[in-house]
Amino acid sequence: GEDVLSKVRGSASGNFTLKGFLRNPEMDGSLTLKGAGLTFPYLNIDYNLAEDTSIGLQGQSFVFNNVGMRDTKFGTRGVLSGDITHQNFEKWSLNLDIDSNNLLVLNTKDSPEALYYGTGFIDGSASITGLTSSITITVNAKTMPRTKFVIPLKDIASVDNYRLIHFKSEKTLEDLQKELAIGAIEGVSLNIDLEVTKD
Repeated sequence: GEDVLSKVRGSASGNFTLKGFLRNPEMDGSLTLKGAGLTFPYLNIDYNLAEDTSIGLQGQSFVFNNVGMRDTKFGTRGVLSGDITHQNFEKWSLNLDIDSNNLLVLNTKDSPEALYYGTGFIDGSASITGLTSSITITVNAKTMPRTKFVIPLKDIASVDNYRLIHFKSEKTLEDLQKELAIGAIEGVSLNIDLEVTKD
């Protein structure tokens, strides 16, 4: 999983066949997981998968079909679907969707290089797609109680209340956005469509 997935854990049992080249075989069958879980380091979230989760093996893909998941810190729940695909067990690609009516999706702390941090709970969906070296995280949801999301304004000359946030600076907003984008974590793209509630 490189830096995108870590602490992948659990045991697997089941029946499957492997055909073709040893370095990139075609898989067919299914596995039942016990004690399974994984962590998304960029978001600092650890999830346990439901006991006796069944995943399919198709071609070069591990397929997740409506797998229950629970975060290990607050106990919120969601459903995971999609697949993880490999090429020669070296290049890994993710196509995962997560749905929930209340799920922890962010649990990071402030740091000198943080572009955002906080604790986020959502009602909605999130997807994680692309090669592990160039991942895209897309969120379409609304915030739930206990959410605290902070965007540090370290490089902004001054802040003034106008609608939500209004920036005053010698630099244009476009210049500031470019600087923030350049400083973002390489290989990660975030697309967030979020309804922010009073919670």
